[in-house]
Amino acid sequence: MDNLLYPSEGLSTIELPKISLAKLLKNDETEAQAVFDICCRTGFFYLDLMDHAKGEKLWESACLAREIGQNVMSTVPLEEKNKFLKRPGTLDRGFLRILRYPGLKENQAPFKEPRVLPHRDGVSIAMLFTWVYGLQIPEEHPKMIVPGVEAEDSWRWVKPMHGHTIINLGNAIRLLTNRKLASGKHRVVHAVGNQAKTDRVSVLVSVRPGDNTPMKAFESPMIPQAADRKDKIIETAIEWGDRHVKNFIKKMDFKETQ
Repeated sequence: MDNLLYPSEGLSTIELPKISLAKLLKNDETEAQAVFDICCRTGFFYLDLMDHAKGEKLWESACLAREIGQNVMSTVPLEEKNKFLKRPGTLDRGFLRILRYPGLKENQAPFKEPRVLPHRDGVSIAMLFTWVYGLQIPEEHPKMIVPGVEAEDSWRWVKPMHGHTIINLGNAIRLLTNRKLASGKHRVVHAVGNQAKTDRVSVLVSVRPGDNTPMKAFESPMIPQAADRKDKIIETAIEWGDRHVKNFIKKMDFKETQ
């Protein structure tokens, strides 16, 4: 799979911090504190899998999933693939997905809009295995056009790295910690240069809270407690997640009509 790792080709990349899986499994306090600090700031980091046998096995499994996904998703008709597409109301607590973004065809003009608009995932935590550029996140202190909308030159490419998975926190963990931990905002854009014609196939592993988990901040001295209104309805995780997915699909459907 290393032959799919492209050079940055002059792209404006972001230097994500690297965390050692081996140190975390050894309960290294310094490494654990580093993870906590990162998750309080941006919610994005590389996890180095190659310094532990379990990590190496996970990387090999991701490479195999990518290879299978590439072979299957590039040949199976769309109608058949749609049979396996999950829609709102069919949430999983944890899932593995293989994402394929086809490369440009011969003489096809590059797309102007991002393939996936800026968003935060509706999960607790996600692990992304990717081999081709496409993922972008804002720099830590981005310039804003208006509140909530980053300037185009504030977006940075995330470099795919051999033996590493990209970790990001989602909106579920941000809500459950009352924003103590950050949810990583990101988007997917079209690869450029020599990568533009290459299919971007990624492997995504995510987990969500259990279906009946009340979506409110945990009670902990580490978590700031908000004064909840007495009339506020507390959603379950499946209700909250269903609404989150519907809103995201509505946003994407709006984009497609532009």
